[in-house]
Amino acid sequence: MGDAVWQGEFSEIFRKVMESVHNGVIVIDIEGTIMFLNPAAERIFNCQAENFLGQHIFSLVPHCALFAVAKSGVPVLSAKEKLGDKILIANRTPIVWQRKIIGAVSVFQDITDLENVFEELHTTQKLKATLEAVVDNPHEGLVAVDEHCHVIMMNQFYLDVVGRSLEEVMGKHISEITPGSQLPETVRTGIPQFAELWKVRDREFIMMRVPIKNNGKIIGAIGKTLFKDMAIAKVFAKQLIQLENDLEYYKEEFRRIHVSDCSFDDIIGVSASLTKAKELAAQAANSPSTVLITGESGTGKG
Repeated sequence: MGDAVWQGEFSEIFRKVMESVHNGVIVIDIEGTIMFLNPAAERIFNCQAENFLGQHIFSLVPHCALFAVAKSGVPVLSAKEKLGDKILIANRTPIVWQRKIIGAVSVFQDITDLENVFEELHTTQKLKATLEAVVDNPHEGLVAVDEHCHVIMMNQFYLDVVGRSLEEVMGKHISEITPGSQLPETVRTGIPQFAELWKVRDREFIMMRVPIKNNGKIIGAIGKTLFKDMAIAKVFAKQLIQLENDLEYYKEEFRRIHVSDCSFDDIIGVSASLTKAKELAAQAANSPSTVLITGESGTGKG
């Protein structure tokens, strides 16, 4: 009866349909014997159907779950599995004939490319979220212009400083937004500018401007405030000066502790050999090089 079902009822029209679909299709009987394997399955498994028809499913896919579906009659849907370097998603369902399970069919698709696209999309979304967090920093102004100095990006802090909305500034020349802007100079020369004083609407900021390059060609520039306002900059400068003063103090203390109070004048003696030795020692004292003192034991080298 089984052979009659597979050979008679499994019609030529049905075979043609299964052979033309994009998804892979494998059909097994109740014993796990491969009865049908379409061209899409051949491509996915990199095999020839004629070499596996009539063989057990395990000869093609060891421990294939399709055999368990044929035995249990329990379908398994949307199962994602790895096959070598491929990622497949499969629906496996039992085949029932006259209320009796006679086999199982697996319809599957290679979604490796989709998974890669999804992973790239996920990475891009994370990068986008990170960049948005940087751009929307409420403590720093940020503006970007293209090679023609037209505004292509301006964050809310910068918009608040210039007193404009995003719709008012996008696509406009930066000089229309902030007359006297140095961004056109950065675009023209490609030379970055750091710690430049920027005055706008009775406020002062410290700015940095850097060119944007692509394959060595300048395609725009970015301007960024280094501090929210000059008060913060002054506090930072004061702290920096204090750190420099502290460093000088500790360096001087280090010298005081480690430098001897003795001088060459404290060495008593007027002989020619001693005078020459003192002169050589004075020269060596000004050099960071290591000095080797030689002489017989007990002559006072140390």
